[in-house]
Amino acid sequence: MFNIIKQEIEIENGLKQKLEFICDFCNTTATLKELESELLSNRDRLKLLEQNNEDLSLKVDNLIKNIKEKDEEISELKKENFNLKSLLEKLKDKFYFIKHFIITKLIDHKKKDKYVQLTRDLYEHRGLDEDDYNELINFSKPINSSRDYIEIEKDDYEH
Repeated sequence: MFNIIKQEIEIENGLKQKLEFICDFCNTTATLKELESELLSNRDRLKLLEQNNEDLSLKVDNLIKNIKEKDEEISELKKENFNLKSLLEKLKDKFYFIKHFIITKLIDHKKKDKYVQLTRDLYEHRGLDEDDYNELINFSKPINSSRDYIEIEKDDYEH
């Protein structure tokens, strides 16, 4: 049940200020309790956010480490690729000169039989593929000039 006062009472100004202070003080206690509850709630949220921050920081560190490792791996692979390209060029050059050497010997009638046999042996032991073998054997037949072949051969390897 409520008692409702419908009559206004006149109070001195000093007393009125004291009553307002007491009311404010009573309200302050409730407000402080609300603030305390809110602070506790915010602390939990802050702890969670701090943990998430630490986790993200750890992930970033791991990703940076992985990137560095991959960069090093890429660098090593580039070096290896460069070395393999250089080796391939050297082998191409050597193969060209070996073919040229055999061709010059096949053209020389004194040693022709010996180098025809060498060409067959290389083919049989997979030192030459069929195209190279046929090319060399065709040079054991008479041709116009070895210079014609050398110019053609250089063009083939340059492309």
